[in-house]
Amino acid sequence: MHKRRLAAALSLLITPVIVHAQQASHDSMPHAGTWAAEVFLGNAVSGASVLRFHSPKLALLFGAEFSLSHVGESDGIPQALSGTTTNVAARLGLRSYRGSSTNRLRPVVGGGLRNSYSKTPNVQLWSAGAYGELGAMYFLTPHISLGGTGELQASYGERKQTIFFASGTSQSTKQDVVTASASLMRVMLAVYF
Repeated sequence: MHKRRLAAALSLLITPVIVHAQQASHDSMPHAGTWAAEVFLGNAVSGASVLRFHSPKLALLFGAEFSLSHVGESDGIPQALSGTTTNVAARLGLRSYRGSSTNRLRPVVGGGLRNSYSKTPNVQLWSAGAYGELGAMYFLTPHISLGGTGELQASYGERKQTIFFASGTSQSTKQDVVTASASLMRVMLAVYF
């Protein structure tokens, strides 16, 4: 995890130096019909998005997130609590690229629908809801941007838990879950074509 953060921080420092000589003109920014591929790295999750611009200021976004973690008995965890945790999420939304005093820096505001599924050895959780994002993208070249967004999410879902007893029997429970959360800045790198 620390290696990813260090790599992201170094890329933030080195990339502008490498492409400093390249200037982006206003007419070279994304326009209607432009596609973009974006990867992001957040505090606990990473993912990718595809964007389709309908105008220089508005893009349709389809994204996916994925995280995987494993805790084993060797980590000092009892066998009943060890296992693999998988999280998968998909989103569909709109992102608005705002104007600024420089044509290279573009504040972004976005929102849309989000669906997720999470599974641990004993718990399954699905949820559906909405998200909103706020941040900025800096165009290093007309075809590459680096930026970040923070995000708010609200969702409704169902949590199913299975409890295994020493006698060999098990019991399953279901409960409705309503969540609201905020995430810290996610670092994003996008390529426009």
